[in-house]
Amino acid sequence: METFHRNLEDFFKSKGWYYDRRKNFYRNSGKPLSRIISIEYLGQCVTTIINKDSRLARSTPTTIIKKHYDKTFTDKITPDVYLFCAQATRKIEASLRRDIPGITEKERYHLKFHVVWSAVTLLMGKVDYGLDDLKRVDEAQVDDDLVDRAAKIVGKTSATYRNNDKSVEETSKDQHFAEALRSELEQALAVGVA
Repeated sequence: METFHRNLEDFFKSKGWYYDRRKNFYRNSGKPLSRIISIEYLGQCVTTIINKDSRLARSTPTTIIKKHYDKTFTDKITPDVYLFCAQATRKIEASLRRDIPGITEKERYHLKFHVVWSAVTLLMGKVDYGLDDLKRVDEAQVDDDLVDRAAKIVGKTSATYRNNDKSVEETSKDQHFAEALRSELEQALAVGVA
């Protein structure tokens, strides 16, 4: 598997991004932090976008590496799709730093991986997209308007689901919330609101 990670590192570097398979190597080399992607972070990105499990990505990033390694780091996923996952997630996180109507700052922080998954789902135009679909997009298609639409759906779902019974942090890790969000996205896509 070392070769796999070295190949990812080389591919990322060829595109001006830095896959930090050797912890802090690029940080110590003075590369921009916004372009350094750790193994754990890439695991969260892949779990969110490819495996469509933003709840797991939010709740237990170290578990992804320990228990879901083979599903997350596999030759079935091409390097360009890994890069898209990292770039799209970083771009959405940056966009979420803005004040966005319909979602609180606390929600933007705790529900960011749900917003990432929702934005990619809206970009794909379907909830059940696959690897082939992801190969046809690039991070340039991820913009503030897309993030705003995704954040609004996540914020609305969070407010409805929580109904003041749960904290935003608890909600972000809850399977039932993830299912409610999926349903909201399906409805939004079906009526063309998203």
